Amino acid sequence: MNKLFERMSNWSRAHFLQLWLGLCILVAISIYFKGLSTYEGIQILLMVTLVLITWRYAVSAHEQAEASKRMAEEMKLNREMQTMPSIVAYFDNPRSTLLDLVVKNIGHGAAKDVRLKIDPPLHDHQERDIAELSLFQRGIDFFPPGREFRQIVGLTKSFFGEGSQRPLEYNLTVSYSDVGGNPIPAQIIPLDLSVYRDLPIHRESDIDRLIKEVKNLAEKLEALKP
Repeated sequence: MNKLFERMSNWSRAHFLQLWLGLCILVAISIYFKGLSTYEGIQILLMVTLVLITWRYAVSAHEQAEASKRMAEEMKLNREMQTMPSIVAYFDNPRSTLLDLVVKNIGHGAAKDVRLKIDPPLHDHQERDIAELSLFQRGIDFFPPGREFRQIVGLTKSFFGEGSQRPLEYNLTVSYSDVGGNPIPAQIIPLDLSVYRDLPIHRESDIDRLIKEVKNLAEKLEALKP
């Protein structure tokens, strides 16, 4: 039925006036050649005009109903987007001494029951399998928007140093629910360090990192001011 109304709508926009004018000409020809009386011709025109107008109103009503339905669906989608979490992950500081794995919620809503899996296995700077660390073992019960978690995964030279056998490509599988407990389809996030292989390493000192963290904290505190 919706397809029929859509076809009628498209057809009526282009041909409604042409159909009515064609009918007027046909009735006029019939009257001229005495096929119809003037009264009969006027009656036919009035009847058909009424049918066409009724039809057009029905089509317009259907169009308005469909537009209202689409608007309601868009409003619902916008509301969902405003409360939908979106979790991303990436390697940070690939040109510095220490390499971090960052997991961040860039969405507008909180995530719950976040679970992480990585393949192939990834070991940190103490040669511990990060799959055995709390971030992966326990997951994240509540992950508010804008929050991030960082895990040191090793020295940069252990990935890019001569003779290194450590993989440079990983897949991080993330599963979680929105704040209402509705599960979000699991996503696989590719993490690729190979692009940084031949780039120069910037030796960032602990003091440099401390200054950077203090600066980030100051910016976050400034953003919280009314």
